[in-house]
Amino acid sequence: MGVSNRWQQEPGPRLEGSRALDNSKLQAPCVIRTPTGCFRLFYTAVGPAKPYPTCQGYILSAVSDDGLSFRVEPGIRLAPQRALPHMSLRVISPTVTRAADGLWRMYFESRGPADRPTVISSAVSSDMLHWKHEEGIRLASPGGLGGPRYLPLPDGRGRLYCCGSKFGPGGPMSGERLSKSVVSAVTSDGISFEFEPGDRMRDRQSEYDSAGISAAEVIPPQSAGDDWTMFFLHGRMCRRELSCRCIPAWTPPRRQADSARTSPPRRLPRTWRGTGLGSSWPTHPTDCYGTRSFARSTEQDTARRGWTPSMRRICRWSKLTEASIECTTDSIRVPLLDSQ
Repeated sequence: MGVSNRWQQEPGPRLEGSRALDNSKLQAPCVIRTPTGCFRLFYTAVGPAKPYPTCQGYILSAVSDDGLSFRVEPGIRLAPQRALPHMSLRVISPTVTRAADGLWRMYFESRGPADRPTVISSAVSSDMLHWKHEEGIRLASPGGLGGPRYLPLPDGRGRLYCCGSKFGPGGPMSGERLSKSVVSAVTSDGISFEFEPGDRMRDRQSEYDSAGISAAEVIPPQSAGDDWTMFFLHGRMCRRELSCRCIPAWTPPRRQADSARTSPPRRLPRTWRGTGLGSSWPTHPTDCYGTRSFARSTEQDTARRGWTPSMRRICRWSKLTEASIECTTDSIRVPLLDSQ
């Protein structure tokens, strides 16, 4: 049985900002099953109790017996290190896996000053509560990497999916953003990664991803014959008049009156040429819409070919924002062929 393309909202939030560590923002959740059968949720947060004034984000945790009601755990799981240029300002977007030596390893996005690209770093723990930064950088690229998601492979290796940006002359500081797509790298020891050729998911396949793709979460097949499924967030550049539509988050599609916004499912070319996207976005207020969708792919190599999304809506949200970006979440499926 594969991943369902029909989703139903569960009542209430799983976690809310409730303390000085997280009442300004909480996002980018990662849930992992503990050895005792509980669920531990790691998430990015910011609040007035941040470790130092310039800190932009750190990682907290909460635990649950049933996966629905979470209790926050005291303290900060992982904080940025002011003495390290590549993580002096923030550590965000955690993804956790069990290492071969029995320890837990966390990969996360870290950043320092604005003139340095974001990178992927790591930390280890024996109990998932007390974490120690590992030296060095796990993965980096000239345009920056973020939103990591780790997936153990059947052959004992691991694959790290993350969003990677490419810029024209001037780089991230002043260059034109050419693309923001999903890339991947593999490892045999959890420390040294090797990029896999090409992009796993290219942006600008549809009207909804002109602002790039990020936050790729891959669900492996549950049984023989099932597909690989990728959920991902993508954004669209848009200009709108000042307005705000109140649409409940994660509302099932049958309750949406504005279904005409979504294009019908369609097959799209495997490769294409980017049109270029400036790093300076319009500042007119916008509605920001999100969508989850599914699609299938007949690509013959899940690691080295681009995956193709569809635009069939599953759920969406809306809020007024100052950045003129339309945010959309999509997913795609590819057939199970080998462990890659």
